[in-house]
Amino acid sequence: DVREHRLLHEAVKDRNIDLVKYMIQLDPSCLYHSDEIYESFPIGETFLNASDTSNTNGEVGDEEKVHDETNEEKKISDEEKVLCLEIAKCLIKEAISHDPFHPSIGGLFSETEAGDLVFHLMIKRYGEKSTWACIQGALAPFEDIPILHQVIKHAPDYCS
Repeated sequence: DVREHRLLHEAVKDRNIDLVKYMIQLDPSCLYHSDEIYESFPIGETFLNASDTSNTNGEVGDEEKVHDETNEEKKISDEEKVLCLEIAKCLIKEAISHDPFHPSIGGLFSETEAGDLVFHLMIKRYGEKSTWACIQGALAPFEDIPILHQVIKHAPDYCS
């Protein structure tokens, strides 16, 4: 069972987009599932091992150091950033397809285990331009998603 064994979370954590798509196909309800192990929706896993990136603009093309759970430094490559954004785009699109009326708009306005809004983390880690491109790509097939209302409610700093 995809939900019982947290297989979608694990596929996202492992950065395996093909497995992510497969797990969504098996059980799309997992897109909005959190539990005592993973206290955030699967989209929160796209930021696993992320650290403060305030010294960079976060756009794809910048290399930055992050700390993993053992505090060892590692570089996040441009390829990994692109892959993470592709996975986030897939998760948002599929979550909206599954439940277009969920207030988190595909998990964008959900919180991670640390209490951070996924939308804010995307902008912090990938920059506004890359984040909005990801969101636009995810939402392109939909005509009536009330994202502007959610942005104004949860992230008014990005509405100017």
